[in-house]
Amino acid sequence: ESNQKRKMSFGESVFQVLQDYGNGNITNHLNRNSSIGSRGDSDGYTSYQRRYKQRRLEQANEEAAKFYTSKLLQVLNSPSSGKARTYLRSNRSLTPQTVKKFAIGYAPDVYYGPGRNKKTWGEGSLVVYLKEK
Repeated sequence: ESNQKRKMSFGESVFQVLQDYGNGNITNHLNRNSSIGSRGDSDGYTSYQRRYKQRRLEQANEEAAKFYTSKLLQVLNSPSSGKARTYLRSNRSLTPQTVKKFAIGYAPDVYYGPGRNKKTWGEGSLVVYLKEK
């Protein structure tokens, strides 16, 4: 293994931050990836580390909002969406403009939906989207 670090894509780095955060390893992640600051406050973080963590989480949130909004727009704009499209447009008066204005989204069933198997499990998910970004 080379001593040089491979530059991660935005999606990979967001995924790594979220994974470290979920595993309780965010301090290790920040220490491993920040080059500024050695003194921390009582929580062990430097102000740079706090800002970095906050910005990465904000970026992940922004990307998730874009992803889920795009999924709902696909439903609203696709004639093949049938009853769901009719319900959202007629019963809920949901328009593409409203979806964009209020960042409303839809999470498709990419894991257990109809036609899913080992080969297609997770295709179209937020995790896949972030990794490809």
